[in-house]
Amino acid sequence: MSISMTCPFCKSKSTGKDDWVGKQVKCPTCESFFMADAATVRRIPATSADPVESWPEHLAKRKPIPSPPKEQSQQAGESKACHFCGEKILAVAKKCKHCGEILSKTLARERETEKSKAGQVVAYSIGMVVLLIILLGILFLIIGYQSDAAEQDQVMEQYAVVRQNFMADLKQRPERVHQEDPRFKELLRLEEVMRTRWGTDLGQMVARYNQRNPSKKLDFSKNQ
Repeated sequence: MSISMTCPFCKSKSTGKDDWVGKQVKCPTCESFFMADAATVRRIPATSADPVESWPEHLAKRKPIPSPPKEQSQQAGESKACHFCGEKILAVAKKCKHCGEILSKTLARERETEKSKAGQVVAYSIGMVVLLIILLGILFLIIGYQSDAAEQDQVMEQYAVVRQNFMADLKQRPERVHQEDPRFKELLRLEEVMRTRWGTDLGQMVARYNQRNPSKKLDFSKNQ
């Protein structure tokens, strides 16, 4: 006994063998695959002379083919309502053309993955910028400290030279040295710089200088 099969996609009819029931078959008209079951098969009596096209035998002998995705199994002209905006769209649509919402779960997961990766890139970039700012701040502090220390050393060396000359002249010719001496005024000016600029006195400045320059230690106690 032969069977008559109706393609659920293009609605064309063809005949086949009785043992094709329960197998995946291919429509000779639209070449879509479907299952030959009770919904698509009608048994034809031996005397029937329905004008239907006979299928090539090799289409039913091939190994079972996996069922196509559910979205592909729906008719191209079939429509459904978007569950976001309610507008009519194609049943196989993956994205609503009216509201732009993603309807395909696979596509939605891909978009979420892309957004997650983009967020990670942005967070990494922000973190790198913050780290760079911190490193630059530390670098500027180090440079500023070194520059300030160098300026302190310069003031101390200048003070030491002026003091040495002044004290030597004071020992040799004390009658010619007085408070109006330019060198004495320079010593007072440098001590004032130490107090106003760095908030310290002469003793603390000498200690800092000797700590930074152990090979050039200053000792003003010998020529008080």
